[in-house]
Amino acid sequence: MITRGDIIARAARAIGTPFVHQGRIIGKGLDCFGLVVAVGKSLGVMDHDCKTYDRYVEGDKVLTEMRKGLDQIEIADAGPGDVVVMCVTRARTARHIGILSDCNNIIHTNHTTGEIVETSYKPQWARATVAAFKYKGID
Repeated sequence: MITRGDIIARAARAIGTPFVHQGRIIGKGLDCFGLVVAVGKSLGVMDHDCKTYDRYVEGDKVLTEMRKGLDQIEIADAGPGDVVVMCVTRARTARHIGILSDCNNIIHTNHTTGEIVETSYKPQWARATVAAFKYKGID
């Protein structure tokens, strides 16, 4: 059985992976959606993928695709190993995704460094969170 610890450990292996739009390979290249897909597929807890998005996604594309591959949960219930979707624009478009490594930190892409990083989740990203999901079969 796959645990939250397995998800976090697999996501942590991606730290330092270069940002590549629509990348799906840990160690070679990932974007934020690709991180979630690569971790989930490698552990057998996600089978959905989508590569029909622009680098700067508009509308509800991210939320729609996350709902196809993951189970939506209440934001307040999100914890280590869960996926959070965040708005990073004034238009409040949900276009950034990360995996919580604990209640205070998140593994995600960082456009400044151009790679997967682990950074503080609170308060900036927590305020920007508009949805939360868990991988299928994870309690």
